[in-house]
Amino acid sequence: MFKAQTEKRVAVFFANGLEECEALVLTDLLFRAGVPCDKVSITDNLAVTSSHEVTVVCDRTIADDDFDFDAYDMLVLPGGMPGTKNLRACEPLCDAVRAFATSGRMVAAICAAPSILAELGLLEGRAATSNPNFQHVLAEHGAKVQQGAV
Repeated sequence: MFKAQTEKRVAVFFANGLEECEALVLTDLLFRAGVPCDKVSITDNLAVTSSHEVTVVCDRTIADDDFDFDAYDMLVLPGGMPGTKNLRACEPLCDAVRAFATSGRMVAAICAAPSILAELGLLEGRAATSNPNFQHVLAEHGAKVQQGAV
């Protein structure tokens, strides 16, 4: 049974082609820590299929009439392919990520997804890391690529 330990809320965004462990392990850890967290589909369908053909049913979609990015204190982008590309192609999500980051609100990206932050110009001059196959994207957009343990 979930027992909230904070009033802070987290939205984890699910796109077709995501890496399921990067999204589901995170949501499980937040649940266990008592952090309210919604699994949010970037499509108008609650069901999202991972890169390994695992179907996950989300709590809500960004297409919901009452969906509001500002109802959350943190936005999280899991990686995976082509999930990362699908997240990047979602303009409302990218607009919200940019608005959160530029206003100092929390944004996190896992594995390949930091490349989205780099492409949005949010990592310029900042220390960042990603899956090694995407570190060139971070560097090309001005991030100070780090390879230490995170």
